[in-house]
Amino acid sequence: VLCVDAIQFAPRPAAAYRELRRVLAPGGRVALTCWEPVDRADTRVPGRLRQVGLAAGLAGAGFTRVEVTERAGWRAAERSMWEEAAALDPGDDPALTSFHDEGVRSLVIFPLLRRVLATATAP
Repeated sequence: VLCVDAIQFAPRPAAAYRELRRVLAPGGRVALTCWEPVDRADTRVPGRLRQVGLAAGLAGAGFTRVEVTERAGWRAAERSMWEEAAALDPGDDPALTSFHDEGVRSLVIFPLLRRVLATATAP
């Protein structure tokens, strides 16, 4: 199962991790990418991201061989994208305006997050 930058949107994260486990056959692998807060207590980080803890979530759902690694290269590429978005002049294009605004918001909290990849095995 592959879950890219989505687990933080689950209204009940524990249920989402359990569902990942449910759909996998024994020995199946899951890979998730996400942002995790550097400090979960930092209220500048949006609540949906403060709740992310991939290692604990996967272990709590019964996965084994749980590994979470930071992805510095991914982080650098994403920062570049948000810098480009924040610098562009969107004119009156609603899609570009949305992209620009998200870039501005993302850069504000960027130093407060770490980019991670988690993998785990279904028992």
